Amino acid sequence: MKLTWKLCLAVGLGVLAVLAAHAALRVHRDIGRFRQSVRDNHRTIGLVLSAAIEEVAARDGEDRARSLVAEVDRRQSEMEIHWVAEIDGDPVGETMAEPGLFASVSGVREGQQQQRSYTTLRLPGASTTAIEIVEPLAREAEHVHEAVVRTASTTFVVLFLCVAIILTFGVWFVGRPLDALRRHARRVGRGEVGIATPIHSRDEIGELALEMNTMSAALDEARVRVRREEAARLDALAQLRQADRLRVVGELAASVAHDLGTPMGTVNARAQMIASGEVDSSRARELAAKIVDEIAVMSVSIRQLLEHGRRNEPQRSWIEVGPWASAILDVVRPLAERRDLKLTLELATEHPRIELDPLHMRHVLVNLLSNAIDASPRGASVEVVIDDDGPNLRIAVRDHGPGIAAEHLAAVFEPFFTTKSSSEGSGLGLSVARGIIEEHGGHLSTRAGIPDGTCFEVTLPRVPARGA
Repeated sequence: MKLTWKLCLAVGLGVLAVLAAHAALRVHRDIGRFRQSVRDNHRTIGLVLSAAIEEVAARDGEDRARSLVAEVDRRQSEMEIHWVAEIDGDPVGETMAEPGLFASVSGVREGQQQQRSYTTLRLPGASTTAIEIVEPLAREAEHVHEAVVRTASTTFVVLFLCVAIILTFGVWFVGRPLDALRRHARRVGRGEVGIATPIHSRDEIGELALEMNTMSAALDEARVRVRREEAARLDALAQLRQADRLRVVGELAASVAHDLGTPMGTVNARAQMIASGEVDSSRARELAAKIVDEIAVMSVSIRQLLEHGRRNEPQRSWIEVGPWASAILDVVRPLAERRDLKLTLELATEHPRIELDPLHMRHVLVNLLSNAIDASPRGASVEVVIDDDGPNLRIAVRDHGPGIAAEHLAAVFEPFFTTKSSSEGSGLGLSVARGIIEEHGGHLSTRAGIPDGTCFEVTLPRVPARGA
């Protein structure tokens, strides 16, 4: 509608200018015609009157002729008729030097616009003598006023019709199509590509609508192609991850086969001692406890092998982070109490929520806490800080142990890397934890320094992208 009003203003100003110029020319032309009509009337009256006066002057004398002019003047209400004996000082005096000539001029006398005409007389023995006809031009002002009023009325009517026609056709042929194009552009901006505009006119707006439809179709094809390529990329990435897991599993299987030989031999020997009855009950309990510890070590190795090789999609759900993390701390608290360690949980924001797989992420947090407990000296503390920065949630696990050496920082997330003895771990815990976090679309990083301990930080998006 703004464009339509602009068109109305432009056309209205153009029509107004044309009509005003036409009115000015017409008024000027009418004034000229009116004055010419007055002059022609004066000429006719002058010629008729001069012939009569010349005849009376020749028969009855000049005085009788003057009386005749005065009598005619008394009978005229719209004009004045005078006997002029000398007109040498008049502006038309030079043109009236010859008898029988006619001249007429317009001018202002006594504050009034007048038309004065002169018709010379042929009188014997007299100087230049003429009949002067003076007529006020009051009707000219009335005529100009009528012309102005008539022109203004015509201009108003024409202007109103032009605006009405332009508004009607502008709304129908310009406003509605442009409004449809605007709504179409907004829908495309919201991601609704592949839609067509209902405009089929054969003009510039129709061509623009056709181009927008072509653009929308191209965007739809591009979106489908991007989604297809993204799905292929994610599938290829998943296959690469699975292949890497299987490679690591193969390496781990060889390592586990080697590492399980000694514990299994120890378990077998001690179990035979108990079964043979060679030891008393107290010694049997001691041997059984050591068998349990060896089996626990072997179970950890086997479980990590299975976790690293298994390909399970995260089963996400919305959880309250505070209660979820507090329950996990309660699980590992007995391990901390054996080493006189203090576990603390700090929530930087109240009631944070996030969408994740609680079981998979439980394995991550348990692994980070177990590493922190193992690295902490007796009497120290392990802190868990949960912070919320809007789109992401950060979980930091910090210990006050000796920290990680600078030369080991780049390798802490690699499979099989560990600074522990072979009986305490296989080096897969952090690698498995990083894989789980990446499947959630997050990131696992570490900040370490001696002797300030180690801090592992998990960054998770609140709503991970599907397929991440």
